[in-house]
Amino acid sequence: MSFTVRELPRAKLDKRQIFEWIFERSPQGAAAWLNAYDEMTARLRSAADRLAHAVENEDVELEIRQVLFRTRRGRIYRAVFHIVGRDVFILRVRGPGQAPVGPTDLTGAFSETKASAQYEEVIRTLTAAGYRAQFHGPGQLVVCRREPVLSGRIWITWRGCWYISTWTPAVYLVPDETNIVGLCVACVDDTRGAQPFHLIPEAIVQQFALRRLDELETQLLLETMS
Repeated sequence: MSFTVRELPRAKLDKRQIFEWIFERSPQGAAAWLNAYDEMTARLRSAADRLAHAVENEDVELEIRQVLFRTRRGRIYRAVFHIVGRDVFILRVRGPGQAPVGPTDLTGAFSETKASAQYEEVIRTLTAAGYRAQFHGPGQLVVCRREPVLSGRIWITWRGCWYISTWTPAVYLVPDETNIVGLCVACVDDTRGAQPFHLIPEAIVQQFALRRLDELETQLLLETMS
């Protein structure tokens, strides 16, 4: 079985910090480390399900595995990952002497895993239907037509459930049973003016049973995205 390897934000940050630390001391060593990292991801693509469980596996209900890799000087690094179907999600990257990843950190990383799967399905469906969906910031997926005249009306975010917002921002909770793609299309295709609207039209709010968040709820949601 072949796998698709996906790096979550925390893993990308680990990767960058390790690379920068090595680069300050040895640019050549940093390049060698990146090569070793790339070889490690190649192993994940071909044999992730055959790799051993990580020590962190004992502390959480998720199945947590690890892959070890090393530089020319033999320093051992490891990537902690979780498999969902044919997707391998790298949760964290640890360097020599670093402590195991804590359960809370892993739980947070797994939330990112689920969010990534949610976003990818929406992006794939919208793209196939001729729309554009791209991230403007962490967890902020902007949906628009390919033509710029109707660009940027709304954005959506996954926080255990979907939220949709204008740029005001006017944020709405999306019911679990609502088709998020259908909702996005309805907002983007709405003909009431080409400019971004401040509020989602009431007809769409009623059709999709949206509930607008109050000021405090909006503030708390936006803080989770910063």
